[in-house]
Amino acid sequence: MPTSPVSEKNCQAGVAMSLTKPSIKSSSNALKRYQSDLLAAIMQPNSDGNGFDNNDFDNVGLTIYQNNFLASAKRSLANSFPAVKALLEENFDVAVNHYLRAHLKTNADWALIGEQFASYLANEPALSALPYLGDLAEFEYAMFIAERASDKALALGSLSLLEKVDSQHLKMNFAPGFALLNSPFPIAELRSLLTAEHGNEQDTEQVAEQAINQAFNALLEQPIQTHYFAVYRVGYQAKSLSLSAVDYLGYERFSSSASINDALVALEAPYSQAEHSPEQGNEHKSEHSLDEFDLSHWLADAIKHQLLLGIFELSDVSKGSSAASNTS
Repeated sequence: MPTSPVSEKNCQAGVAMSLTKPSIKSSSNALKRYQSDLLAAIMQPNSDGNGFDNNDFDNVGLTIYQNNFLASAKRSLANSFPAVKALLEENFDVAVNHYLRAHLKTNADWALIGEQFASYLANEPALSALPYLGDLAEFEYAMFIAERASDKALALGSLSLLEKVDSQHLKMNFAPGFALLNSPFPIAELRSLLTAEHGNEQDTEQVAEQAINQAFNALLEQPIQTHYFAVYRVGYQAKSLSLSAVDYLGYERFSSSASINDALVALEAPYSQAEHSPEQGNEHKSEHSLDEFDLSHWLADAIKHQLLLGIFELSDVSKGSSAASNTS
């Protein structure tokens, strides 16, 4: 049977198309590599930390992108860490440049670029003369995250579940952005002083210096002690609450345990087993006996400060499982 000219043409065209597909794919891969290299060139600082390595993209356009990236990073971090910025003053920009060398932006949300900033500040040798800086940054980031946390409904009526349901099947629901922190430094007071509103720009340096002096004078006058805090959101505003060591332990147990019953068992454990927060190891010891923990007083205080929103019943699937995070 003779081959029609049309069929032969179509066959030849099909062969041509199949032959060109690899080249299209190669072009696509090349474009992706180019885009990836361009992003790396924009975000990868050079060896001196004052700019970016642009050996492969040495042009004015790249410089503009690099400057925009740095400006965006500095604005974002300054917004998340206002006290750290006030404390470091002109050195804040230097710290940001060095931070970006080790921690490139990998999250689409600019606000989260500071996720590892506290760790960087705490471990940066050049900042070792400021041992409180890492804790201050951690505190600020917790406050910042609390402001962005999803809303939760207040349901104090759910406390009646304590009389109806086995506590093994119940768990406490804490305020949006709930987080626990501790530090040997009065970081809440320091942050408050550093971020206080002042009359004019001329007073900025004096306010920062006064904040440091007051905080450290207080430390010198008092025995070294661990400061405990809860961070959370009420309405549209992040708040921090100073806690006693015993109350801190209560919040830690009720938020991290799988159920209210498990938390109560942990709180009744021998002092030597329950005196430390799991996250802190042996560095931060409780200053009070667990015998001082009063559940009724603790509940009243948690409700008064709007830290405790209610109680919820665990589903059949989650009963007896590991604790879910309460920090969202």
